[in-house]
Amino acid sequence: MSLGWFTALAAASGLRVLAVEPRKAPLRYMEKTIQLNGWQGRVELRHGGLAEATGQLYVDETHWWEKRSATREGGDGRSEAQALRLDDAVPPDSKVCLLKADCRGCEAEAFRSGKALLATGAVQVVQMEYDHSPAAQTALETLQQLSPKPWQCILLPAGLRCAGGDLQDAEGEALREVWDFIVAGVHVDCRAAKLVETAPEQVVRGYHTDLWLVHDDTMDRLRAEPRFVAASQRVAEAANQKCEYSTSQTAEQGVCDLLCHEFSTLEEAQRACDVRPSCTKVLPQGGGFELRGGSAPGSAQVSAYLKLECKTAT
Repeated sequence: MSLGWFTALAAASGLRVLAVEPRKAPLRYMEKTIQLNGWQGRVELRHGGLAEATGQLYVDETHWWEKRSATREGGDGRSEAQALRLDDAVPPDSKVCLLKADCRGCEAEAFRSGKALLATGAVQVVQMEYDHSPAAQTALETLQQLSPKPWQCILLPAGLRCAGGDLQDAEGEALREVWDFIVAGVHVDCRAAKLVETAPEQVVRGYHTDLWLVHDDTMDRLRAEPRFVAASQRVAEAANQKCEYSTSQTAEQGVCDLLCHEFSTLEEAQRACDVRPSCTKVLPQGGGFELRGGSAPGSAQVSAYLKLECKTAT
């Protein structure tokens, strides 16, 4: 559940929500959010964690942000929570719009706790944090093994956001950036082995992305969305373009594009940025260069090569 942002978004949209959270502090935040918004009949909060077998779990409340997964081992500073099975919590005939799994390493077990639900194919979208580690690959493979239909996926960089004023504006710059990243992140073959093949060799260790998994019919609806179509056209138009850059200081470092791939030369980085509408600048990082996009601010002013006018190469 994290701090309940997705829960609040879903409830505000009129959807019924089941939120499972083993830690007491974020649970209290969400309880207050539900009370203030009158969502008592719309959101069901469960104090616990998803697991294959029911029983007792223990959570380190003193470092809850660093250690978000509950364990079976007790100890000093650990509070109790119940181990819950997704199949017990969600009726088998339910239609699930979104299953969000973000528990720092327990995603595979969470999926296994919902074997019967996933086998029905009723889950339309799955969202999980994906750090390209063996544990993340195992979680993805587990989900696919338990699902009767294949998944396509979209990899979005962590930290990507819309400016509030742009959410109601279909032509807002921040919203266009989000759609550029959506189109750039589509992978028709979402097997873990295939994602490893398509990722650049030099990906920053520990880099996280948001992984959205959808079935073919959902992807077809997404591809027909006018803003997806417009972003796809921008990608096609950028395929042969050459851009100019200016050196500047900026606090808008943005989010990683192309999985924080590290280019050894500025020329290579700029050429890669030229053909990616999702890339708006090149940042020096260590001994190399990274592509960045979006509007996420940094903590200090940094040097950057800002993309300016682009022209089709002849």
